[in-house]
Amino acid sequence: MILLLASFPIFKARWVGIGVQGYTAPDCIVGMLATGPDTAGYIYLNAISRSGDTVPVIRARWKGIFFQSFVSSTCLRGFGARSDTGGYIYLSAYTDGDTSDILRSRWVGTYVQEYNAYPCYVKGFAASSDTGGVAVLSVDTTCAVDVAEAKDRAGRFEVLGIESGEKLKVRYSVPRTGKVDISLYNASGRLVGRRKVLRDRGTYSEVFSLSDGMYFVVVRFNGQKVVVKAIKKGGRR
Repeated sequence: MILLLASFPIFKARWVGIGVQGYTAPDCIVGMLATGPDTAGYIYLNAISRSGDTVPVIRARWKGIFFQSFVSSTCLRGFGARSDTGGYIYLSAYTDGDTSDILRSRWVGTYVQEYNAYPCYVKGFAASSDTGGVAVLSVDTTCAVDVAEAKDRAGRFEVLGIESGEKLKVRYSVPRTGKVDISLYNASGRLVGRRKVLRDRGTYSEVFSLSDGMYFVVVRFNGQKVVVKAIKKGGRR
């Protein structure tokens, strides 16, 4: 057995008014607490540790983003992602016995992604930004696993971006060989495009011919899911 520190992104945003901050709990995270707005107009999503710490990990002042509290008596097991027909995407937190939405956003530059820490629990968060101006909040878990499982978790499943022009291009990466399922839904929730492919470890792009408009792009791989809200614009179909 080895001690493995696993980090996986659950929230990404390009909007300038959003900030992310890392935090590692001395034990585990038992909930998320929504607070604000403060005098500067910011609202906060705070991580609550079992030992009682309350630390902000996301702050935002854009009016299209909402935070909601979820506090449990047990450690968080992971996070879920979903979308609705009203233009919102949701990030939810869950334990072994309960689940609740903690973030709702209708801003086009926001991504939410599922993560299951099983057989471990959520211990904290890591924050980062890239040269493209994207703020990223990742989940950290610490648990004992065998070497084979650690090797299997090497790499990362992630949607790298959505490019809009005459066609809609979805860029993603997978950590190992597996089936990728990409579904596209229009603003009313109707499935308008789907592609299932078998991919080896690496980075890939899938191109879809669509009319201009708003879409939800749902990418699934190995039981995990990313939901991205995208705008297709750029001329003829």
